[in-house]
Amino acid sequence: MDYLEFIKTCADAEALALNTADFLQTHIGAKNFVLIRNKRSINPFSLLIRSEDTFNFEQWKKSLSGKSISPLAGQAVLEQGLYYFFPEADYENDPFCFFVFFREPNAQTQRIMNQWSHVTALLTRVIFRTTKKTEIEQGTLVSQILHDINTLIAFQEPEAIDPDSHARIEYQKKVNEDLLFYIRPLEILPFKVSVEQLIESSLQFTELKKDNFLLTISADPAEITIDVELFSKAFNEIIFNAVRASKLTLSKIKITVELLSSVSPFVSFNWLQITVTDNGPGISPDYREHIYEPFFTTQKADGHSGFGLTNAKKIITALNGFLQINSVKGQGTEVKMFLPIL
Repeated sequence: MDYLEFIKTCADAEALALNTADFLQTHIGAKNFVLIRNKRSINPFSLLIRSEDTFNFEQWKKSLSGKSISPLAGQAVLEQGLYYFFPEADYENDPFCFFVFFREPNAQTQRIMNQWSHVTALLTRVIFRTTKKTEIEQGTLVSQILHDINTLIAFQEPEAIDPDSHARIEYQKKVNEDLLFYIRPLEILPFKVSVEQLIESSLQFTELKKDNFLLTISADPAEITIDVELFSKAFNEIIFNAVRASKLTLSKIKITVELLSSVSPFVSFNWLQITVTDNGPGISPDYREHIYEPFFTTQKADGHSGFGLTNAKKIITALNGFLQINSVKGQGTEVKMFLPIL
């Protein structure tokens, strides 16, 4: 079967890579490769397909320590006796899959790898443009609806509104504000600041002070380049959750800052890890998969819109970082923010 015919139903880049691996095994007879997924993470690699049991994934990861690999889309990159094949991608920021061959592939396999790289680039661009178009259309529609709602609210006579209705209107205003932030693109205005200044200035937005918390900075890089105002919004959403979980006892909240080395040979930066830990009730297992969903909250009666972690994740992602949340019911919650130190 023709390769392009074989992969024509693939809807995303990972499905395309998996189908390509299947084609190599079933139609080309290739048995000397692995398929690996790379994502923006402190532990970036996941083994998707291993065609030979002799491949030691953990040993391979250790062999990359301190190494730097410069990917070339569609071309073989020889590194430590292994042949790497990459798609076209933003290797420092985007998730992508890549193939590693234990021996030099024959001409037919290399041709398939070249086609895979080009098709991945085309598919990624189509998905990006389609998603962007949909986001703009939906964002415009929601913005107009929220504008009309806010206009109706503005025409209400304050003295004619009973307390319950007033509380409902104030809640709706907050929902509208958070929803608008969620659907609109972010404008990033970065500048250099020390990590301690970043934490201190972020807390000042909420009139809290770093001395109220158990703050530990174990490794302080000279500076980080970041949009302080946006980071502060995300950081304080996480702090507010910890404060509520700790029943307003700030001294029971730990803020820890560490500098972590990147283990990926495809990036040129290290990670700043900011961890916020509380000793609250933790997150129920039934709720964990929903914590980033818009409108999801267990505290709506207290005026929470359900956009706190949703918008925090949006901001950290826009700053080229990521969030990681660990929680055990009855033992508290740990939220880790990872940000690149360029």
